[in-house]
Amino acid sequence: MTAKADWASFGSDVAKDVLVSGDAAAGMIWSGFSAKARAEGAPVEYAFPEEGVIVWMDNVVLLKDAPNRDNALLFMNFLLEPENAAAVTNYAQYSAGVTGVAEFLEPEVANSPESNPPAGVKTQFVEACPEDVQVLYDAIWTNLKK
Repeated sequence: MTAKADWASFGSDVAKDVLVSGDAAAGMIWSGFSAKARAEGAPVEYAFPEEGVIVWMDNVVLLKDAPNRDNALLFMNFLLEPENAAAVTNYAQYSAGVTGVAEFLEPEVANSPESNPPAGVKTQFVEACPEDVQVLYDAIWTNLKK
């Protein structure tokens, strides 16, 4: 915890901004924020730790009692169309989980280092934690952010 005095920020919502402003020289940042920081002029070099990285996938769900079910389904289908998924990817700079987006991606997005990990990078898919682990995680996180 003694290192906290030297941290410019502790949160993904600020990490990009301190890299772009030059207030930080290094940081741990989500891939989309890294790509956006580089697009805003930060000299970002994205690296994959040898220990590996977590991978995840955004999800779209429909509540069973959703009041506008038909429109919600239309919107979900809209998001899953390759051209629309690519538009989201081009904006957010996060990889798409939809097949067929490649032809619609902007070249700087398709070729970004964040979207193209080197061969052999270890990955671990994020899974839901059991409740007791989540309680412990929350306690550690809360203490760390004090």
